[in-house]
Amino acid sequence: MNEHEVCRVLFADDHELLRDTLVMYLRQDASMEVVPVSSLDEAAVQWRTRGPFDLVLLDYRMPGMNGLEGLKLALSENVRTALISGLAGKPVVEEVLQINAAGFLSKSMPAASFVKAIKFMAKGGQFVSPEAFSTADSVVDHPLAQRLTKREFEVLEQLCAG
Repeated sequence: MNEHEVCRVLFADDHELLRDTLVMYLRQDASMEVVPVSSLDEAAVQWRTRGPFDLVLLDYRMPGMNGLEGLKLALSENVRTALISGLAGKPVVEEVLQINAAGFLSKSMPAASFVKAIKFMAKGGQFVSPEAFSTADSVVDHPLAQRLTKREFEVLEQLCAG
């Protein structure tokens, strides 16, 4: 992909509001073509039938991901793939890098940085947002946090953030 080509991105996230918002933001850039889906199964159909994509972004905690198995599936099919999450811990980020994924993006990173990171990874770079390591040792692995639903944890996280 050179600077005059369109960057084709497949974006898979089960949170409709987040997915729609990020897709709308990405599509403001004329050099971005974005295909949104809501599960790993849908993403696999897209990269197999509408690919190749310059980058596939998979939400770490969406249906079908089964930990890092969804990422490993994409990589085994030679799909340039990165993970996106708001809650993954440092061990997940480190494993993402060890298995040679394109990178890891935190859902808390600024939107402009998000676009630049996508373009960088689409061109072959490996990127991890600094926010991923600042939240990497969060309370997600705490026994009490494990009893919360995903949505309850998100609400609690937002309350803590103010």
